[in-house]
Amino acid sequence: MFHVSPIQPVTKGDQVLDQLRSFIIEGKIPAGSHLVEDDLATQFAVSRGPIRDALRQLEQEGLVERQRRGVISKALTRRDVDELYSLRVALETLALRTAMERVTSPADWALAEQLVEQMREAAKRDRADELGVIDMQFHGQFYELSQHTRLLSVWENYRPMFLVMLGRRNRLPVTAEAHAKLLEAARSGDQDLAVDMLKSHLHESRGRLLDTLELQGRE
Repeated sequence: MFHVSPIQPVTKGDQVLDQLRSFIIEGKIPAGSHLVEDDLATQFAVSRGPIRDALRQLEQEGLVERQRRGVISKALTRRDVDELYSLRVALETLALRTAMERVTSPADWALAEQLVEQMREAAKRDRADELGVIDMQFHGQFYELSQHTRLLSVWENYRPMFLVMLGRRNRLPVTAEAHAKLLEAARSGDQDLAVDMLKSHLHESRGRLLDTLELQGRE
C-alpha cells in the first residue's frame, strides 16, 4: 500500500501522525481509503493507541472522516486549500502587525535573519525538504514575536499541514530571497508594506499548490 519509515518509541505517536498526514496530502493514501486501526497498527508496529490519536487529529484537520463503515481518507481539494490559505492570511497578517508593534529592538529579528541565511544555504544545496522546515520556522517568528499566545496556538495546530503542503513546490533560490525581502519590510516598521508583501507571498504559495493539485487531477 505504502512504505512507512521506522518509528522511534519515544515519539511514535507524533511520527505516526506526521507520516499519515503526509501520505494523505501527497496522495500516497488515495481518497476514499478505509483506514483500519488494527491494520495501521501492524504496519507501523505500534499499539492501536497512537493510531487512534492520529486519526482523531486528522479528523480535526479535515483529512479523514468517520462514516458508518469506519474512518475514510479524504483528498485535499481546491476548497480545502482556499480555506486554509484564507485562514492563514487572516492569522498571519494579525501576527505580523502585532509583532511589528511589539518589537522593541532590531535584535528581535535576529533569529529571522539567521533563518533567511539558512534558507539560502539550503537552496544552494538543493535541499527543498530542509528549506521547507526553515520556511515554517521563519513564518513562526511572526507569531512568536507577536507574544499572542492564542494566535500562536492556532498556528501550531495548522503548521504541520502547511509544512506538508509546501513539500517540494519551493522554487529554492527565489523562496529564500522572497523571505529576505519580507523580513526587510517587517524591519522597516511600515506595517502596510509588510502586510501587502506577506499577502502576495502567501497568494503565490497558494497558487503553486493549486497548480500541483490540478496536475494530480483534483478539484
